[in-house]
Amino acid sequence: MIKRNGKKLDGGDWSQDGVNGTTWSGDGDEEQEMNVNDDDDNSDRYEGFCIDLLREIASMVGFEYRIKLVPDGKYGVYDLETGEWNGIVRQLMDKKADLAVGSMTINYARESVIDFTKPFMNLGISILFKNIP
Repeated sequence: MIKRNGKKLDGGDWSQDGVNGTTWSGDGDEEQEMNVNDDDDNSDRYEGFCIDLLREIASMVGFEYRIKLVPDGKYGVYDLETGEWNGIVRQLMDKKADLAVGSMTINYARESVIDFTKPFMNLGISILFKNIP
């Protein structure tokens, strides 16, 4: 979830002063991955684990970035009727974003159209089923 001064943000375009280049797109569900606070001079500042991770990777690899929220606020779902993706997946497919950082579930459908790194966080959620011989 992306918050600004404690209130959930809908989609839109937000950028951090002095930072440009590669685009990061993201929006969340229940987890608070990123927080936006107004500081004393009214400029926006992004905070949270995913932002710390993005800053560290950018520093190590040597690239600049611009943060942009996904307009529809979705992770990415394939619509069987239209044959189209939405959300972060669509932004990556259309090359409107170069990378995304967030708590996004890796599944076969998404892996067929975008690439994932190894997960940086595991919540231990799993599915159990009976093996029928």
